[in-house]
Amino acid sequence: MSLNKPYLVKNYEIFDGEDLKIADRIQRLRYQILVHSCIYYKLHTNLVEDYQWDRWARELVELQKAYPHISEKVRLYDAFADFDASTGFDLPIDEEWVIRKAKWLIERRQGKTPSSVKN
Repeated sequence: MSLNKPYLVKNYEIFDGEDLKIADRIQRLRYQILVHSCIYYKLHTNLVEDYQWDRWARELVELQKAYPHISEKVRLYDAFADFDASTGFDLPIDEEWVIRKAKWLIERRQGKTPSSVKN
């Protein structure tokens, strides 16, 4: 599965009102979980506590179950369709843009200029 083009359709082009808020929250959680899973499993460090990642994961699962008609239209649906909040190990953490964002966050946390991150 390729996630090289994560910005194909904007949520505001599909949703409005409360549905837009839900879609944006689902999308944000998916990005957070994916990038922080990459940081943990691929880059062997951690920027958030396990309980925080677990909270994001459980919230995402609840939102996807409660709003499947929204969830299936939000970016990264295929990667998270069967996500059960147990692990991020099997998510597509090897995608170039995911790794780049993960490295940027690590550099930022270390107080380095994020633009110094190389692929």
